[in-house]
Amino acid sequence: MSRFRPSLLLSCGLALLLVWYFTGGKEFIDWLIAAREVEASGWDISGAYRDLSPHPVRAVLLIAGAILFLYGAVAFVVDAIRGIRKAEHGRRD
Repeated sequence: MSRFRPSLLLSCGLALLLVWYFTGGKEFIDWLIAAREVEASGWDISGAYRDLSPHPVRAVLLIAGAILFLYGAVAFVVDAIRGIRKAEHGRRD
């Protein structure tokens, strides 16, 4: 059985990433994909330059969401490994 903390970290990280995505992250990703496609085709994209520095709040949302999500995923895997080891040894805690 999973502990509460990894589930909370995963859900909070996912929530922050979803907020980032819907407050400008989608447009940023779409622009990056379009710029890579145009650049790969040989066109000069210097005239289509866009300021790639995100708004400070969006940057914090992205970084904090990614850190919480990854930390929660790692904690979830570690808890699963501990549970498997305890089950193999027949201990109860």
